[in-house]
Amino acid sequence: MASSTASRKPLFFRLIWVFLTLIIAIALLKLAFFSGSSSEAAEPTGTLEAPLVAVERSTITNTFVVSGSVSADSGVPVRATEQGTVTEIYAANGAKVAKGDTLFEVREQTGETEPRILTEGDPEAGIEPTYSEPEPIYSYYTVTAPASGTLSGFTPLPKMSVSIGEEIGQIGPGTFTVVADLTAAMQYRMLDQPASATITISGGPAPFDCSSLEIGAPIEQDAPEPQMVDPYAYDPYLAEESSGAANVTGQIRCAVPEGESVFAGLNAEIEVTAGVAEDVLVLPVTAVRGDYATGIVYLAAGSDAQGDLAGADAVEVNVELGLTDGVYVEITSGLEESALVLEYVPSEVPVYDEYAMYEEVY
Repeated sequence: MASSTASRKPLFFRLIWVFLTLIIAIALLKLAFFSGSSSEAAEPTGTLEAPLVAVERSTITNTFVVSGSVSADSGVPVRATEQGTVTEIYAANGAKVAKGDTLFEVREQTGETEPRILTEGDPEAGIEPTYSEPEPIYSYYTVTAPASGTLSGFTPLPKMSVSIGEEIGQIGPGTFTVVADLTAAMQYRMLDQPASATITISGGPAPFDCSSLEIGAPIEQDAPEPQMVDPYAYDPYLAEESSGAANVTGQIRCAVPEGESVFAGLNAEIEVTAGVAEDVLVLPVTAVRGDYATGIVYLAAGSDAQGDLAGADAVEVNVELGLTDGVYVEITSGLEESALVLEYVPSEVPVYDEYAMYEEVY
């Protein structure tokens, strides 16, 4: 009897394990293939809203930095004022001269002497008189320095022939100027020409101020080449890569003050401050279409120019612009403080549809 009971216990436990395993398998199967979730597919409920930004008060400092280089100021050409042959040279290349100093001497033959009778002739004896050979008559002229400075490229040599107007060298003032190119956007930021700037020379002296600031057209600028329209401008696969270089429309020139040690060819940076506007209404430049004088902003739905609820869709509003620091721009009129506008102006770039042309054909 005891042995029969003992033999049933292993069978009983095996049946329990089989039963539990079966229950677990059925549960996993139900979870995997017969989920209790709704049979209807879930619909997205989120919405995309354009980011907004409020008009606020701040201070704008119109400061930017342009990169350029140091160039030696052009000299005054030394030209021969008379033609002839160089006889004397009074200055050497690289010498410092003052305006009016004699640089070299030129002589020019202006005629000949009359022959002189050396021996009297005897007509009865048939002897002709003898005469001296005519001698050249020279005029001597000096060429003087047209300006004060340092001689460079000074090339006269003894017995060298020169003609009137021929350039023999240059007199440089020995001064330097930092020159940097400007884009149209930079020039718009400097319509009220700043009076000074700060220059930093790479590997040179400490930054120093420049008071003689000039802004003008690039020197010897070539005519711009006509721009070709890219038919694939909006195709991300076929559009040509842009160089990213903006067209140069002007130059800023800043004279290096006397006493600063610089050399032609050194890299330099010019930091320009072209105005400060304190406690003014500002917006990010991304919210304004237009960069100078006038622009367009897009009022958010439910806001008017004063920031009050209006219940209207986003609308264009013309505004007047002031200073900009490249990140924020001053709003001088058209909006009131706290008005909500789109943080980014709506894009005007057409959406490229790679299947559109196939649909038209087929």
